[in-house]
Amino acid sequence: MNQNVLYQFSTLKIFNDKGYDGDLTQEALKSYGDIGLGTFNTLDGELILIDGAVYQADGDCKLKKGDEGALIPFAVMGFLGDTKALRLKRPLSMDAVKEVLDQKIAFDDPIVLAVLEGDFLNLTLHSVWPQEKPYRSLDAIVSEQKLVRVCHQKGRLVGIRCPQSANEKNVVGWHFHYLSDDQTIGGHVNDFMSLDLLIRYSIKDQIIEISI
Repeated sequence: MNQNVLYQFSTLKIFNDKGYDGDLTQEALKSYGDIGLGTFNTLDGELILIDGAVYQADGDCKLKKGDEGALIPFAVMGFLGDTKALRLKRPLSMDAVKEVLDQKIAFDDPIVLAVLEGDFLNLTLHSVWPQEKPYRSLDAIVSEQKLVRVCHQKGRLVGIRCPQSANEKNVVGWHFHYLSDDQTIGGHVNDFMSLDLLIRYSIKDQIIEISI
């Protein structure tokens, strides 16, 4: 696989049109990357792909290894490959970290794959329970998701940054999923305050949509 691209299965537009039924296997997912994020069939939790392992955060943000048989309706992944590194040793909010990263990268609206590892004063997370047909809109489902706040955590964030040109295909800007070091807590990241972060990132040439 090309180390210089992000691979994407399905699109945000399809996902927003209630495309929650999974088709992609985890074996196929991992063939396109060792770092990534997504969700599971019927929106059964948040997906975190890191170091080639798949984790699933349930609606309470409790973490487990992803079931090998679980199918995936939406995912973005890639190989971290050759990385640049950035160390941030001062307290920073999520917005501040994004701003520092964008300034450091100094590319015009880049595509970025990153892993942010370190100590967090707090994180606000959410995930989702599996849905039943007839499916409701994603906005309605997200509006009911429980926010989980955790404090004094060590863990890693998978970060993906998509440019404006990816509008309707993916989330424009930064998107983070979290995995605690003890592998008990994870999910989509709404906000965080970091204390000390080591960030490894690589800039990608393009986003390639895959089909099965």
